[in-house]
Amino acid sequence: MTQRVGDLGEHAVLEAIQRIIEAAERPWPEGTIGPGDDAAVLPVKSGRVVVSTDAMSLDRDFRLVWPSGVRDNGFSTGWKAAAQNLSDINAMGGTSTALFMALTMPPETKIQWVENLARGMLTAIRVLHGPGCRLAGGDLGSGSDLTMAVTVMGETGTRDPILRRSTNMLRNPEEAVLIHTGHVGWAAAGLCVLETPRKDLEHILRQSPHPRHLVRLMVRAVRAQMRPRPPLTQGPAVHGAVDCMMDVSDGLTRDSHKLAQANGFRAFLDESWVSARSAELRPIAEAVGASAEEWVKEGGEDYGLLGAIPHDAPVPSGWSRCGTLRALRADDVEANVVAGDTGGWDHFSE
Repeated sequence: MTQRVGDLGEHAVLEAIQRIIEAAERPWPEGTIGPGDDAAVLPVKSGRVVVSTDAMSLDRDFRLVWPSGVRDNGFSTGWKAAAQNLSDINAMGGTSTALFMALTMPPETKIQWVENLARGMLTAIRVLHGPGCRLAGGDLGSGSDLTMAVTVMGETGTRDPILRRSTNMLRNPEEAVLIHTGHVGWAAAGLCVLETPRKDLEHILRQSPHPRHLVRLMVRAVRAQMRPRPPLTQGPAVHGAVDCMMDVSDGLTRDSHKLAQANGFRAFLDESWVSARSAELRPIAEAVGASAEEWVKEGGEDYGLLGAIPHDAPVPSGWSRCGTLRALRADDVEANVVAGDTGGWDHFSE
């Protein structure tokens, strides 16, 4: 019988997590302190510390069981919690050095789920980021709801962080090029598949002329939602090449507006770029009665990067031009302008 955290007590749960961390981590460098004390002690090379934090709650940000029948044993939740926070440091042009997790859970939570959560975080750190980042500690609490908060620390070396607001674009106030790297739309497609009842998915696959191909696409989409892969090498790589940058967590439409607004522009998406990125998603969209274009424009949680460069600057390797940032002109078609408060993800919208 699987043990519950309420049967074990806080100390035993912490020891279980610590055993997983110790099995996966390398020895900590001299002069540093890992999990187990009142606080971790980390090396700081440049004197610049980049910090971000994010909260996740059951049935709002993650599920144990999805309507599609997919179950999460904790591993995917841990992976996603790490990935989305590593993405925030990446969006500043930084490199992550440590993650901390605060976990509140009911006493009946299975210890195996907690262990898998830690394994998922450690695996994501290793696969996505490499050896420079560690799971450095956190806190446990008891409550009626299962929630977690992850804090990540990083650094930008001797270089300034890349911000959403750029002073460089003031050299050419007429227009800047909007660029993107990473996946887009796949996590939204995965969420749609996960939220579709299992019996409906089975009916869709029976009706499909190419069920095997459709299954492969759906599996890829579900993986993008549950285990996203932000392009963590790209943030530090484009120092000096982009004027401003942010990650795409709330959807391309909403986040393009944020980037434009920070620089006094309006955002215009390239509809041909949207159409090209929608092509692979269309079989899923047609099967479930959704719009692939809306997934690309409004779907979040792929954690790609969105940046801007001067109109005459080269597009960095691995990036593509997805639109423009400029002042609104009289001959603009309003439908092509990114709206500020519609589309994408908002925690407090219905």
